[in-house]
Amino acid sequence: MDIKIKILDLNSKVFNHSNKLLKQHNNLTIFDAIHAAFCLINKEKLLSTDHIFDIIDNLERIDPRGL
Repeated sequence: MDIKIKILDLNSKVFNHSNKLLKQHNNLTIFDAIHAAFCLINKEKLLSTDHIFDIIDNLERIDPRGL
């Protein structure tokens, strides 16, 4: 598996989408919502051990322990 890490800028599109996610999912933190919004907007997978991301539609989480 070829894994590439990208550093993305926080912009109004990501910020607005993260606010939408926070309203939809009460148990997300602002940090979780921003990470998820980045991935959704940029069509990227999320590398995390945190199962909280599994509740977000169209977000693919990869557990690094399985790599």
